[in-house]
Amino acid sequence: MSLLARLAARIYRLMLACYSAGFRAEFGAEMQMVFSTAMREVQRSGKDKFWKLVWREFRCWPGSVIQEHLQARRNKMAVQDQFTPIRPAELLAALIIFLIPTIATLLVMIVGVGNMNEIPKWLDIILVIFFLGSLIAAFGFAIIRGLPRWSPPYLGFLIVSLLLLGPFWPLQQLWEWAYPHIYRALGQTSTWSMLKRVLYQGGQNAILWSFVLLIAVILITLLRLLPYTRSLWWRVREDWTQLSFLVYGGIVLNILLIFNEYRQDELWSLASWIFLAIGCLLYLHSQEKYQRILILLCGATLAMWIVAVGKWVLVPIQVWGPYFESHPPETERWFEFYRTMAEWICIVIALLAPALLTLLPTSPPQNVQEEIGSV
Repeated sequence: MSLLARLAARIYRLMLACYSAGFRAEFGAEMQMVFSTAMREVQRSGKDKFWKLVWREFRCWPGSVIQEHLQARRNKMAVQDQFTPIRPAELLAALIIFLIPTIATLLVMIVGVGNMNEIPKWLDIILVIFFLGSLIAAFGFAIIRGLPRWSPPYLGFLIVSLLLLGPFWPLQQLWEWAYPHIYRALGQTSTWSMLKRVLYQGGQNAILWSFVLLIAVILITLLRLLPYTRSLWWRVREDWTQLSFLVYGGIVLNILLIFNEYRQDELWSLASWIFLAIGCLLYLHSQEKYQRILILLCGATLAMWIVAVGKWVLVPIQVWGPYFESHPPETERWFEFYRTMAEWICIVIALLAPALLTLLPTSPPQNVQEEIGSV
């Protein structure tokens, strides 16, 4: 009987060797001790219990080994996404969302058109196809890669697009429902003071970015259910700035819509997107959380301040027809400046809000934490 026990113990050590290195380091000694204790107990109980113990261990072993190797692979992918240097192809894919509007604006300026709203039809079609095609290609690459750490801005861009440009324009519908109540409370818009107008626009922006965060959290939680994209959830839980990075991507479309009715806005749009792209680049090369969130805040701040100054400069040269009869250009330039500042404050709050995730009690699995701590 002792010979069989020694043979079983050696076979059990070989079985343990088939597990991943991380699993063996964490549980190997404990499992070996439990098995040895069980073997000593069954030696006194007869061969029937001995063979039942051996069968139990061998029966569960193949599935356990496969499961632990798959889990180790997912954990390794999550850790690599978080800490390994980003590859050139991935860096290019990360920057496409910021570079495409910049390239489109440069093309318009090279053609010599003074206003994005007056570009030739053929150039408009080419730019739309180029923009959408590049975004779809980059987003597809991100999905294939399992939504790595450079991909959240694409989710942010998608969420803002659905909120503002979707088939039902949900935020527009919300404001259409709320407007009569606001009208009764504050009176006709033509009688509003500058402060009321700015607060009204600030409220719209606050709702927009609140919805962006809410939908982002729901979406990432749903992606947690899929093994292929589950690492995104753990990255967000380990590094809350990933959610801020998602919000950062939505600013790209927001700036495009801000200047939608403006003429001669190309230089201001170009400068704002360039600063956003620089912020993305620096974010992906930063290791500390405080550095990453500071970079996102700086990139968003510079971009929005450029938009605010651009509006202050551009409003007097706009041709908005009868609108200026009740809203003098000098008043409107300050209103547009202040409302952009209000939106900047909403964006800053949205970028910082994901820090509240640190208050949640749960955290990534222990083996993920140990691997992260060892890097």
